[in-house]
Amino acid sequence: MPSDQYQRFKREVENILSIHPTETQDIYTAIKRRYPEDCDDTIPCAHGRGTEWEHTVRNTQQTLKREGKIKLNRATKKWELVRNR
Repeated sequence: MPSDQYQRFKREVENILSIHPTETQDIYTAIKRRYPEDCDDTIPCAHGRGTEWEHTVRNTQQTLKREGKIKLNRATKKWELVRNR
């Protein structure tokens, strides 16, 4: 079962993208502003890129992408909601 942090981040990614397409760095900033208690910059990602909380954000993006809810626009490098087809 996904953690509470994961679930909060997943909802927040969808909320952010419901306003406008957003780059990953800006998603990090928005999530850290909203959930500072969940964004411990002292815990590095075990996979060597950024922090563990940023890794969780990337995981939520990939889950939402697999679910067909968001996509990465390669031209703008921004994540966006997939509108009803």
